[in-house]
Amino acid sequence: MANDVGQQLLQSLKDVDWQVAARVYGNDHSTLIGLIVRWWVSQCPERRWAMDGGATCRPQPKARPWHCDALLGEDNAPVGILEVEGAGPEHALERVKLFLNPRQPEDKRLLGPLRFAILVVYPTGPKGHKEQKHFPSAFGGKLDEKLRRLSKQLRGRQVVVVAIEKGYEHELTDVRGRTEYHRGSANHVSGRLYQGGRVVGPIRYWPAQETA
Repeated sequence: MANDVGQQLLQSLKDVDWQVAARVYGNDHSTLIGLIVRWWVSQCPERRWAMDGGATCRPQPKARPWHCDALLGEDNAPVGILEVEGAGPEHALERVKLFLNPRQPEDKRLLGPLRFAILVVYPTGPKGHKEQKHFPSAFGGKLDEKLRRLSKQLRGRQVVVVAIEKGYEHELTDVRGRTEYHRGSANHVSGRLYQGGRVVGPIRYWPAQETA
């Protein structure tokens, strides 16, 4: 049953309006949260809900609480969390790990029903010089390795990762060309499911060009 939840999420995320995300330039953190919350609730408005700003979870009894970007619920229970991260996916992974495996008694009581996390990653700024400038892969570094390792520790819970890849537009002369930050434009969006140390995907959600 747990595997079915992850597979269903991976397929259902195709229905998010990724075209809108692709037409928002810069740090589209709040846009992405809104799009995914809308997708989640609209699947079944009579039963599904979301907490904007998310819930809190403490790594230690007296530590400052950690927040997720949104809590996704069904009926009377939270079932998933949403994390959208452009600058440091590693920090988001730590939050995912804590929320899906809470340590404190009150957190375990309130967040115990959580079954999955949705993590959206995207690059926020370019690298390189002059004509070599480019946006690094949202799925770069050791992110895949860390996700495989994390999913082994989550005891039947799944992580669906959505990667938004961007290209650098060198020839812009309009208002977006004023800052390198806004020269990035999405060229494709894909999803992967991590469970038990294994990965399913990637599945392409939004193509750069229409297929024939």
